Amino acid sequence: MIKVAIIDDEAAALSILNRICSDSNLEVQIVGMSDNIADGVDLIRSKKPDLVLLDIEFPEGTGFEVLEGCEGLDFQVIFITAHESYAIQALKHHALDYILKPINESEVVSAIEAAIKEIEAEQASKWTELLTFLKGAKKGKFQLPIKDGYRYIDLDHLIYLQADGSYAHLYFTDGTKTTASKKLSWFEERLAEFGFERVHRSYLVNKDHIVELHRNDGGYVITSNGERVTVSKSWRG
Repeated sequence: MIKVAIIDDEAAALSILNRICSDSNLEVQIVGMSDNIADGVDLIRSKKPDLVLLDIEFPEGTGFEVLEGCEGLDFQVIFITAHESYAIQALKHHALDYILKPINESEVVSAIEAAIKEIEAEQASKWTELLTFLKGAKKGKFQLPIKDGYRYIDLDHLIYLQADGSYAHLYFTDGTKTTASKKLSWFEERLAEFGFERVHRSYLVNKDHIVELHRNDGGYVITSNGERVTVSKSWRG
């Protein structure tokens, strides 16, 4: 029997997930439920569940803070969220399962069945890698895919990105440039919450490095490294 904990700030979500787990033919046992981060951490540490159904958005923070409070413990996680966001991109990148609200019963059952297989196969939890990645992001670090792994870049030092077909060129404060085999839209999805704006179809700029805005000559900005970057009419207003 797989022990399951449910942590979600919405009473309706707790009720639905509890019902699905109880009424389905899944070999699971609900060992506790919580509607906040602090109690969620206590629940996991005291009951040591095999699987946690974890909401991402809480009034006081995020579900990732629950994971931070449970480092050193081994359990599988299925994330529950109402929003497509940067967090979802991180989950996809680390091959972690998630369910979008409104909650669909068949999706929950399928996700739990997959998690049970991982638990029975004694596969290591993947969320620890996700937590390492997110901690780096909080410190202004970004995990840039390279040919044989990742390069961790300081977003404060990234001035702007330029599209080049299926590639993007990244320009830094030290005058260096690197090219990534990702489209500019890929970076736009992941860097929006860090203050990067799509000022033109070909450019994504760090707002902290915009020094001047000019509306003549079609519109452009001057960045902190003295470069002139074209902006669209809709962006310059």
